[in-house]
Amino acid sequence: CCRKGVLCGAAVLTSWRAVRATRCRVVVVCDLSPPSLRSSALETGVMMVVDRVPRPLWQYMLTCMATRYWGPCLLLIIVLNSFGRSWHWEFEWLWAVETLTFSSIFIVPLCAGVSAFEASRLATARDLISVAPRGVRAVLSIVVIIWSVAVASVLLSLVLVGGWVLHRTAGLLPRWSDLVSLVPLFLLIALGCSVGALAGWRFPAKVTPGLTATGAFGLMMMGYVIGNGSLSGLVSTGGASGSLIGLKVSLRLIAWQSALYLCLTLLASCLIGACVLVVSQRFRTCAVLSAVAVAASVVGVLGAGERYTSDPSSQLVCEGGHPEICLVRGYDGRAHDVRAALTPYYQALEAAGVEVPDRVVQGAGESSQDLLVIDSSDVASPNDQTLRNSFIHSLSDNKCATWGGDRENDPLPVIWDWFSVRVKGEAPYAGSGVDLASMTTDQQDSLLRESIHRLQQCR
Repeated sequence: CCRKGVLCGAAVLTSWRAVRATRCRVVVVCDLSPPSLRSSALETGVMMVVDRVPRPLWQYMLTCMATRYWGPCLLLIIVLNSFGRSWHWEFEWLWAVETLTFSSIFIVPLCAGVSAFEASRLATARDLISVAPRGVRAVLSIVVIIWSVAVASVLLSLVLVGGWVLHRTAGLLPRWSDLVSLVPLFLLIALGCSVGALAGWRFPAKVTPGLTATGAFGLMMMGYVIGNGSLSGLVSTGGASGSLIGLKVSLRLIAWQSALYLCLTLLASCLIGACVLVVSQRFRTCAVLSAVAVAASVVGVLGAGERYTSDPSSQLVCEGGHPEICLVRGYDGRAHDVRAALTPYYQALEAAGVEVPDRVVQGAGESSQDLLVIDSSDVASPNDQTLRNSFIHSLSDNKCATWGGDRENDPLPVIWDWFSVRVKGEAPYAGSGVDLASMTTDQQDSLLRESIHRLQQCR
């Protein structure tokens, strides 16, 4: 069986003693077919149970394992998830990290499928590995290798995303609370790798990798949609569609999520050990204890509350002038653009004799006659539609969010059309029923003041 230090036909060996009798220093699985990805996991596993790997594991992984092919795909998926969506996260560390961690919906199923593929190939040498002293280690090495590559891809993506955030915020460093959601992400990836390896070893079929990846994706999607998202805490490690100014991730939820994913990973690993070494009682005991811990963690996650909690530590950076503009750290470099977008409105309102707010603040509070609150999206990319709404709330002293009178007497379309005519020089289109274009400037201004007064008296 041993020829020039090569062990041939390892898949058909059934005796560990026969393997040791060969005393081969270098072990390779011989295959007359061209080199392919199908023999990579089998070769690694056999080398681990017969003798030590003659090269560092990371070097062997890059030269022999399939990670050299699917590893770049992981990196591409994560980068596209961040940079392929809205770039407004570029001014907030927490929003950027939450956008990055949302890639778990894609990379966890992929890691599960790849692990199942590698484990199913390794199962070809089941008879050899099941009697080897390091048989369990050979199977779990698949989990470790694939998890390591996935984590490296996430960290490299974080460097790219973080570098862009640093550039856009003039060197603003993240807080530790901005990065804490990476912990459950790493543990969820480990869970996907473990479950995939378990499925591939237990059911070594050609369809197993695809079914495992599809099943993992389906379970994660079910967690998002069942119960109107009430179970999303069990599967969600991030994702934010809007600004997170004034918010932070709940550490209680992060702790329970991390405990859940860790216990599930231990459960899957113990089941792998029980499948490899059928006669071992310790792995069965480990699986039972892990299952109890999983049940307790599920209860903890469901009772942990919302993902985000209030963060009163947000710092405002103010730029003097009229008006005074106060923006959150990271956005303060946008003060000039915000002022440029607001100046036409301020000039037109002051010319019409309307009192304008002296202070502009970024946030999610309520506007008033002295305060204009603008959304973070208007700071990143000023939009006339939302700016007009902000001005209307301020001019009405935030007393009339919804007009409750007759539609014909609704002053909101009048103010909206006034902005179109006097600020933007456009034709009115809000359906106010008033021909502002045929009025004189004084008549338009008088109608504006009357409409603002009606808004302030609407309740």
